[in-house]
Amino acid sequence: MEQILEIDVAEELPRTEPPLTTQYSCIYRVPPHIREVNDEAYTPKVISMGPFHFGIKRLQFMERHKLRYLKSFLDRAQCRKSFKDWVEYVTNLNPSVRSYYANLIELIDHDLAKVILVDAGFILELFLRNFHDEWTEEDGSLLKPWLSTTMKVDLMLLENQIPFVVLQQIFDEAFPNSQDNNVVRPPLLQLSFEYFAYYNKQNLDSTNVSIQHFTDMLRHFHLREGLPNRADNDEKTELHLHTVTELLEEGLELRADNSKKCLFDLQFSDGVLTIPCFKVDGHTEILFRNLLALEQCHYPYEAYVTDYIRLLEFLIDTGKDVDLLINNGNHD
Repeated sequence: MEQILEIDVAEELPRTEPPLTTQYSCIYRVPPHIREVNDEAYTPKVISMGPFHFGIKRLQFMERHKLRYLKSFLDRAQCRKSFKDWVEYVTNLNPSVRSYYANLIELIDHDLAKVILVDAGFILELFLRNFHDEWTEEDGSLLKPWLSTTMKVDLMLLENQIPFVVLQQIFDEAFPNSQDNNVVRPPLLQLSFEYFAYYNKQNLDSTNVSIQHFTDMLRHFHLREGLPNRADNDEKTELHLHTVTELLEEGLELRADNSKKCLFDLQFSDGVLTIPCFKVDGHTEILFRNLLALEQCHYPYEAYVTDYIRLLEFLIDTGKDVDLLINNGNHD
């Protein structure tokens, strides 16, 4: 028995080695205590990106679309590499690719390179077609509202990411020149902003913006300059705030502000609590749960979205609280 145990341990030890460095880790598996509240909010519905959800059977129908888009992307690339050359190029990135994932990746280097290449090629081709409106008849199924919307939501899930720096490397390798046939090619970040424009309520510009991946970009859309860093004040203080119903009963006035696009621009003055409006749709919960998970894993001292959600949890306890917020927002 002891001998068998020694063999099992010997086989497992190489697989338990930490990544080369955790300095760049930015893509995480959602911690169990967060995931268990709503597992579906963190799981892709139609398309997998990166290694964490690779190989799930119910997502296989999108693989042919990925390969078709990859071929189109490689065809339009200015550098003429064969598929084999591209796999070798991405394989050489593998040590750094692995370092961006905080959890162990079981795939060997060659297989990981193929996953990253196929998924990156799909994303980059998708963004280019979206920006230039270059859709073809073959895109009919992908452009169906239910599928295109669900796919966009999948691309913002924390576990379903490719490091943006890796996308940028592949993009730059494919297009070493910013101009192609006298047509200026937009930067990758601009293409990304354009694809996710629906969530960019503040109309932020992509210039001089640094992001880790698309979940991080969605978080950036909700922030504003000047937010404090909480690293110097990390003591947890349990607060109890009143619900909307209780606040109104105490004479507080609620006022909706449609002019402010940053959700965190709440203001309290002279007995009036002003709250920026925001639209809730079928994917709002998924978005905020993934932003919250990102902050818990990566931005513990800058958890602004988490603080905002916590505030809402205090304000809204019953359906009556929701109705009061809506009614106080409609009369302006």
